[in-house]
Amino acid sequence: MSMADPQLPIANRDVTQQHLNEFLAWLKENGAILEGLSFGADKSGMNGVILTKDFENDQTYATIPFKLMITEPLVRQRYPQLNGLSSRAVMSLFLSNEWQKGAESFWMPYLSAIPNRIMTSMMFDEQDLQILQGTNLQLGTISRRNFLYSEYEKIVEILPEPERKGFTWEVCLWGYTAISSRAFPYRLIDGKAEGEMMVPLADSFNHDPNVKVTWSGKGTPESGALDLITREPLKSGNQLFTTYGPKSNEELLLGYGFCIKDNPYDYVVLKPNFSQDPDADIKQQILQDCNLLSQTDKDRELVYFVTKDNIPEDLLAVFRVLVMNSTETENYMSADRRELLDFVGYRNEFAMLNTLATLLNYKMQSLLGTEPNLPEPQPWQQDALEYRAGQVRVTTAAKASVAHTQKQLMVRMQSNFRRGQIAKIWPFLGILNPDDSEILSKSYKDQVETAEKLENNVLLTVEEAFRLDEDFATALQEGYPRESIDPSDEEAPDFEGIYMMLVLIRERSKAQSKWRRFLNQIPSEIAEDDQQDEYILNIHTSIIQQTLMPSYPAIFDPSVFTYQALLWADLVCQVHSVHTENDTVTIVPM
Repeated sequence: MSMADPQLPIANRDVTQQHLNEFLAWLKENGAILEGLSFGADKSGMNGVILTKDFENDQTYATIPFKLMITEPLVRQRYPQLNGLSSRAVMSLFLSNEWQKGAESFWMPYLSAIPNRIMTSMMFDEQDLQILQGTNLQLGTISRRNFLYSEYEKIVEILPEPERKGFTWEVCLWGYTAISSRAFPYRLIDGKAEGEMMVPLADSFNHDPNVKVTWSGKGTPESGALDLITREPLKSGNQLFTTYGPKSNEELLLGYGFCIKDNPYDYVVLKPNFSQDPDADIKQQILQDCNLLSQTDKDRELVYFVTKDNIPEDLLAVFRVLVMNSTETENYMSADRRELLDFVGYRNEFAMLNTLATLLNYKMQSLLGTEPNLPEPQPWQQDALEYRAGQVRVTTAAKASVAHTQKQLMVRMQSNFRRGQIAKIWPFLGILNPDDSEILSKSYKDQVETAEKLENNVLLTVEEAFRLDEDFATALQEGYPRESIDPSDEEAPDFEGIYMMLVLIRERSKAQSKWRRFLNQIPSEIAEDDQQDEYILNIHTSIIQQTLMPSYPAIFDPSVFTYQALLWADLVCQVHSVHTENDTVTIVPM
């Protein structure tokens, strides 16, 4: 059969007023009570269910017998050989087969009132999907459609052609979108049962998230009915709405085929990824012990929803574990309470916010870099553009929130730094300093910035150290210039890390170093292994002894720039460093 075959529900056809009148008559003939309702356009021109009389508060405006509904138990009973497949795939087959019966189908007046094309994102072609590029919805749509197609193929394989006559892939997709845009939970009939059902008439109401209605089932599945009750007065001539729940535009476009302008429930999806982390197993165990990851979820993606007004605290906690260095990971292996991940330490918090900001920047670049140009978009394309605009709005708000929190963190760090408030036990982690509430406060987000001018930078960076020590900066940059490293050489030493280690050794040798209190708290001697560290030894030999010391003996004193000092500096970098933009190494001295 071709796409235009009138025997298929996807044929070029319109839902006419006659179809709607026959649908209403069918409802009433089969026990539905719906006085005061009709199909038409409201005062704004929007089509829907229109009130033809006033309704008072707590008044039932429709009663729909359960027997009119297409339920998952009914469909499962019809096709027991398909029990291993999803309900929507099997319900799509049911709708198709009922359509093939024509006037002999009990539900044909209802099916005839369902449009032949419901433009959810499941129906998007390649051009439409390009509008969604860079969004979670694009990937979600493709994944869901691929899954449905695999189920369609299984149906074709299991059932002989006479039992699925006319059930093409296009018809399957039509059935799926009809169900996704109209289905309700079966628990409205049976409070203990899972599954979905299609409720004639109730699925014709348009969505308003603020409308006040109650749906109340009564009686048995065989003889009961569903009452639709208004919880506010309604005036004749207005459209009758229902609520699909607090749904984002992503959910609305994927399931229903429309979007709401400036939807307050919009969100962006963030997925912490541990897959490339060599300590992934240990970190996942920390999350499990702190009730942020269940055993059953261990092999699944962690997914968090960020709204315009909220970045979930659990997301921040998970990111704190994600960015843990080896020292933090080792110390938090004993963590067994969620609150221990409210604040790990300043280095960790700085790295967590940095990583989150980078992820949001990447998401924003992906959204803006793939923005489509559609001079005359179709209605469903306009909805897709509105969804995309919502993603930009939420991401922009989240970026601003993270930037504000980063500023608050810096205010608190600088306040502690000026006062010399450094936790007593090194490394400076919350789990090792549980009583040091003043320093390792979890309430830094409440920090109020005063008019007092803060220091330019509490962080220990190569640039800041060079600014304060021009002689050292000149000697190091001339003796071991950045240009001497080939960036394409994968085996080249970590240039930025080496610069930072040399800066740390230099600052430790100064009595008046800006970071003196911090450096004093770090153990000055590092226990050496029997076997020397070849990487550190090579730096000391080839860079310090053979390159820097001969040319700048006054700066690179052999008694200061020792192999032992390099081991110490390497440890400081391991415990306190964060790699920021352009792979710059930053030491968080708190």
